[in-house]
Amino acid sequence: MINPTTTPTDESTTTPSDRELERFLRSPMQQTLLKELRMLIRPTEAKTCLEIGNDGGAFSFYLRKHGGDWQTLLTSATAVETTRTLIPDGIAMLTPEQLPFGDNTFDLVVLVDVLETLPNPTPLIDECHRVLRPTGHIALNVPYAGHLKPLRPLRRYLDRRRTTPVAPRREFSNNDLFELLKTGFDVIDIRSYAHFFSELVNIFLKSSLHTIPADAADSFDRILKRHRIAHPFFRVAFQLDYLLYPFRGNHLVTLARRHAWLPRNSPVLSKAESITGAVLSTVR
Repeated sequence: MINPTTTPTDESTTTPSDRELERFLRSPMQQTLLKELRMLIRPTEAKTCLEIGNDGGAFSFYLRKHGGDWQTLLTSATAVETTRTLIPDGIAMLTPEQLPFGDNTFDLVVLVDVLETLPNPTPLIDECHRVLRPTGHIALNVPYAGHLKPLRPLRRYLDRRRTTPVAPRREFSNNDLFELLKTGFDVIDIRSYAHFFSELVNIFLKSSLHTIPADAADSFDRILKRHRIAHPFFRVAFQLDYLLYPFRGNHLVTLARRHAWLPRNSPVLSKAESITGAVLSTVR
């Protein structure tokens, strides 16, 4: 597993796959997300897996390192093209309303940076339930609503400065996750990552990347250059984040087990310390 503080090589890269791998090595947030997901889903050999959504091929490349038969659905043509430089087969565009697979096809579905971009994520979760086998699992990451408040004004200010309008990003509380998953899944575990300092650097990096025209001939080189600039700031930020370790981070990673379709009410949260405890508590 790649450590978030790994220092990538400074050798020049020429091929698209080399540049994409270096971009990932300069992206501690993506590396941390991959580490947290791997701790939840464990080795995937002998499993049939579906990955939905990410921003580049290196994440998919490393996600497959623990084995398994993988398919990937991505949210943009650029992401598809980039991913195919590293993984030639099993890559396609995502249609959230209808996944192009039969019922009971997969042992595991992994959703990466996608639910917060959808106006209504419920149809996609329903489709994940359909394509999963009865003993299957779903793993996902979402922005956490509770700890983004100090940075929310900054994020909104930078979004307003963008030349193209951007829809507000969805954020999820524990209750939001339960409401989203309760009908078809039981939450097994929930983890968090990215505290204040790393999230602050991440906000400025993403704002900077949004200023690069997608149709620019050197767009990827400019993206890579900004990741290189941000990388040392991320290293310092992750060290400062250790001071906030007892608190929940700005992003959640969740693992849930599929169950038969069963409408359920919201849990009693008065004594539950987490959504996992809530799911196991008495419901009204």
